[in-house]
Amino acid sequence: MLCISEECPWPAVTGYRLRLSNVVRALADLGEVDCFFVRNDGRERECCVAPSDGATVARLHVVHEQPPVRRWRRLVPWVRGPLPLGLLWRSWRRAPDALRAFVRGPYDVVWFGHIDAWVALGHLVDAPAVVDLDYLEHERLRHRGVARRRPHRSRALPARAPELVRRLTDPIDRRRWARLSRRVASEVAVVTVSSDLDRRRLGAPNVEVVPNGYERVAPEPDARPRPPAATRPVMVMVGVFGYEPNHDGAWWFAESVLPVVRARVPGAVLRLVGRVTPEIAALAELPGVELAGFVDDLDVELRAATVALAPIRSGGGTRLKVLEAFAYRVPVVSTTIGCEGVDVVDGEHLLVADDPSAFATACTRVLLEPETGERLAAAAHERFLSRYEWSGIRPLITALAARVAGRDRSAPEAREASG
Repeated sequence: MLCISEECPWPAVTGYRLRLSNVVRALADLGEVDCFFVRNDGRERECCVAPSDGATVARLHVVHEQPPVRRWRRLVPWVRGPLPLGLLWRSWRRAPDALRAFVRGPYDVVWFGHIDAWVALGHLVDAPAVVDLDYLEHERLRHRGVARRRPHRSRALPARAPELVRRLTDPIDRRRWARLSRRVASEVAVVTVSSDLDRRRLGAPNVEVVPNGYERVAPEPDARPRPPAATRPVMVMVGVFGYEPNHDGAWWFAESVLPVVRARVPGAVLRLVGRVTPEIAALAELPGVELAGFVDDLDVELRAATVALAPIRSGGGTRLKVLEAFAYRVPVVSTTIGCEGVDVVDGEHLLVADDPSAFATACTRVLLEPETGERLAAAAHERFLSRYEWSGIRPLITALAARVAGRDRSAPEAREASG
């Protein structure tokens, strides 16, 4: 088998890297796996040259491509061609020749991480293909169009330019992404998505569900009570804050929700756990906001938290931060979009609210009612154990790859979603 992706999964420090690393592990349970990864972000030192999660890889090659294309230079090919803007920031100059030199055939299955790799390199390998759409980009753009954006502090044109460009390109790109997703489904053996909701949205007969999951590094937590709100009422949000839905959610909560919570629960703080990026650096100036930065031991942060937040107003796929909190027995307050794709019930596994007042009320309830938090955390932890541990998801991937290897990609069968 061959796995091709525009990201290197090791170390698995993001939701997608965790997903991809478990795909490789699942494929390796079936047979030999060659891995070909492309990096465009200039962070060569962060990419391992060997798996760090126990996976056995036959051959591994990482191409470090040229830096991302400048934002304004992407507009010309976007105007002239059919591709959405989100596919035009990567350089693919070195990767095709490198892949031609790397492949050994024939392969039984080629697994593509995201549409990006398939569009750029899919034509170079002749084998039944699986393309992983762990989120639907056209749905993310739809959510972004509905959410009211945080107003710019500066009215100067340079500060407002990215938002003005998005208002122009997003409606067009929504249609382009939808068409491209349907075209991919029609040309490959199987398309995988992370939830049954996305399977229904895509509507193709060869869509299979591979849920997102989480895997604890620390030992299984006990069922001890969460830290009492009177001691230190901590609301934690874990995420990659360079990712727009995350920094938008952090700003929305800090500006619109946190002041209301602090008025009801004096001393309540918001801790943002993840690398401090320019998008959130200014939040440190707001009362009650703590920027923890990147931490080596997430267990410490989550065990000290009274409630975990998913204040997400746009995006797609399944939120790792929700599953992460479930795994650590931390009660969760989320927007509807923040827990979209996870099989949960509002009031049973977590609390869901979408406007600032309701979100503040939900947070206050968990902070001041320890029994409510414990009840939610216990039910959520059981749901995590039954549905969202990677140890239970990997066999689904192995079985899927085995089926694809044994059938003609021109006549994919419709199958029941495994998620």
